[in-house]
Amino acid sequence: MMDFKRILIVFFWVFGVVNIFLTVQLIRANTEASRANTAVSVLTEMANDNIKFTNPSTASSMGSYLSGQVNSNYLQSQMNLIDGKKKFDSATGTLSVTYEQPQKFGTTQTTVKRSISKYLKNEAKVLSGTQYRFDKQFSSMTKPDSHGHYSLVYSQRMTGRQVVMGTAGQIRFTFDKQNRLVRYAQTYIGNVEVLRDAVEVISGADALKDLYQYNELPNNSTVKWTKLAYTALITVKADTIFVPTWVVAVVDANGDVSILRVNAIDGSVLK
Repeated sequence: MMDFKRILIVFFWVFGVVNIFLTVQLIRANTEASRANTAVSVLTEMANDNIKFTNPSTASSMGSYLSGQVNSNYLQSQMNLIDGKKKFDSATGTLSVTYEQPQKFGTTQTTVKRSISKYLKNEAKVLSGTQYRFDKQFSSMTKPDSHGHYSLVYSQRMTGRQVVMGTAGQIRFTFDKQNRLVRYAQTYIGNVEVLRDAVEVISGADALKDLYQYNELPNNSTVKWTKLAYTALITVKADTIFVPTWVVAVVDANGDVSILRVNAIDGSVLK
């Protein structure tokens, strides 16, 4: 008899736990569905205001706060190992490398990018080059200078597949009209650490919804591109805190480009 009562108690306990679990999952599913429906509704309103955009991703991903040292002495301490004429700016943490004889890289930008991939693997050419990835979005925003020199931007990978976007953790290669490497400028983020466990971050659709609801997207504008990356949030002593961010490029009716940022963890607009 005691065994039967004990079985009943265990049964009801398990039933209760399962019921609570299913209820929580149902609430979460309904909340996510509601959020998705709201984002879709706002995107429709954006289209009505003549805000042009490519349908953003509604998929979620994971991210966490990171810390790193933007102006570490790594580049300065190692720069004698690489070729070229070198100069280090301690105020900005920028290593500049110039070549008296421009380096041949290819005949087109496509072949140049393939050559850079090999160049980044050579520690005699670029310090920790394998940590950097081609930044299509930032590269597209650079314009040739008065000499016809153009730049390709590479951003440092922070964790997983995500890179940092900004002047920190970046290499800017400059080429002449013959697609020869003239110089490059590099910044580096050292001692990167994860500050907390990864959490689910908002989607690109949610980020556009937040920007629109905070009146950051003017009528008759165009969302040129959106990208999930890490950006600097705040600096505390020697460390900079980085947060997963939806970075959005917007072109207004006058052709002016603005870069907007949305904290991908809490959905707040970053200034």
